[in-house]
Amino acid sequence: MFVLASVLGGCSYLGLGKDENGSGDGRSEPPRVQAIIDGLDARQERNVRAYLGLLEEPCDAPEWRVRRRFADTDGEIGRALRALGRYQPQIDKRLEQADQCWRAHFNVTPGPQVVMDAVQITVDGEAELDPAFTALLEALPLAAGQPLDHGAYESTKRRLESLAAERGYRDARLTEHELIVDPDAGTARAILRLASGPRYRLGELTLDQHVLDEDVVRRLLEYSPGQAYSADRLHQLDRALSDSGYFSAVDVRADPAAAQDLSVPITVQAEPRKRHLYSAGAGFATDVGPRVRFGYENRRINRRGHRLNARLRASPLEQDLTTEYQLPLEHPQSEWLTFSAAAVRTETDTFDSTAFKLGARATHLRFGGWLETAFIEASRENFEIGATRDTSTFLLPGVSYARTKSDGALRTAHGWRLFAEIKGGAEGFGSDTSLLRARLAADWVRTLPWRGRIISRAEAGALTSGDFDKLPPSLRFFAGGDNSVRGYEFDTLGPRDATGQVIGGRYLAVASLEYEHPIRGAWSAATFIDAGNAFDDDFSQDIKLGVGAGLRWQSPVGPVRVDLAHPLNDDGDTLVRLHLRVGPDL
Repeated sequence: MFVLASVLGGCSYLGLGKDENGSGDGRSEPPRVQAIIDGLDARQERNVRAYLGLLEEPCDAPEWRVRRRFADTDGEIGRALRALGRYQPQIDKRLEQADQCWRAHFNVTPGPQVVMDAVQITVDGEAELDPAFTALLEALPLAAGQPLDHGAYESTKRRLESLAAERGYRDARLTEHELIVDPDAGTARAILRLASGPRYRLGELTLDQHVLDEDVVRRLLEYSPGQAYSADRLHQLDRALSDSGYFSAVDVRADPAAAQDLSVPITVQAEPRKRHLYSAGAGFATDVGPRVRFGYENRRINRRGHRLNARLRASPLEQDLTTEYQLPLEHPQSEWLTFSAAAVRTETDTFDSTAFKLGARATHLRFGGWLETAFIEASRENFEIGATRDTSTFLLPGVSYARTKSDGALRTAHGWRLFAEIKGGAEGFGSDTSLLRARLAADWVRTLPWRGRIISRAEAGALTSGDFDKLPPSLRFFAGGDNSVRGYEFDTLGPRDATGQVIGGRYLAVASLEYEHPIRGAWSAATFIDAGNAFDDDFSQDIKLGVGAGLRWQSPVGPVRVDLAHPLNDDGDTLVRLHLRVGPDL
């Protein structure tokens, strides 16, 4: 048996009041009787106004009705204050006509505050050892030593009964529920006892869908009969199918009336999404200029849940055609096998490149929420960088880990993201030269008490290779641009050759610190400093700095960022550079 006698704050039940001259919903209504109330604090006055029927009468109401309502105010004020633990109020009042309406004056002395002398809450049955009830009992809004609050008492009863229903204690009931008040002594005592009875279990699952093979759907749900019943578990079943991308509508139902041996049968109904999806879009980013995008998705090629995605992206700097074929694995919610093919053409101020790539990757959700991707990629790339023109071939196996933790909002209040990747190849085993390449990136967002935000990011990379000149631009490191060091053009920072042309480096180090301050509504202003560069072995390359300010607009699809950045180490005549980005913080 679990007994709680604690000291914890509570809150009252407050009725929903109306404006003195309206309904509160913006509609024009006739003026109503007004009241002037003295002697109460703001919370007490709000509760009293919520109880006063007099305030519902219009100014042109018959005098007899107004006076009858006025006569009832003693009882209404008494009930309003008793809800807050004030049982002996003194009320002086008068009613007058003024400005073609009635006005009531109340001078109220609320009387002594009744205090909770003892609170005893007992949970019997299987719920006694349920951690959810243990946590609830430690956080209930009813506590010894606190002012009596009838709202806190009623809230405690509701929360006990609600949690019992959510956790599958279908036979639970309050066998004791008493609130004993001694107004003369100024004390109150609450006694609550919940008899939970046994906890029900999840029974057999019936599927009503014609989209995927039944074993695929069951693997999506990860459902096992005999699990403890909970509303959260039913919600997880709904989310598993809704988030899978296969279904447009999902209905998960429990049938307690058909329960046998404490097992509740579950039925899942699901309607398919459209099989084919075509998409198109356009945008602009200062790194690549205007860009267009076309996409096609076949959401279910067969009843095994296989998918096909194809996309074409084009901008003045980069054209990319990619196709992916996906197969769900043992745990389809988080495990996929993906085969891909891509053709990418890139032409920047630093290099020209045409690459053809084939790849395969297996994605799994690992310990602690890390997303692990093991992959192998084959590429053939024609490139021109500096004085080098070459064609390279690589076969690179690798693995990456990624994890994001945030509040899930488009405008992140608190959160972080980590990404780590390592890949490599060996000369004579599909690669023109031996290579080992590692990259680490981190982002961090924190909201301050005054709603300003600190946004920071950092990225580091390193590679070792047998013949650096054989490495295509896609494997070298560069800095500069919207998501790197602002104030400098995209991929224009890095080691240079004898002719002064940027050829990329073996190492990368970039960091950024930004402060964003709200202005009004969806708008905010930001100031920032970025630092970093790509380096050779001797790290002789200078750290480049960029500083600036910008505006942020929280659009329906995510933040839009417009920045003006000044390069502190630019040898040219560039004073400021415009940077435009659209997308989530993490």
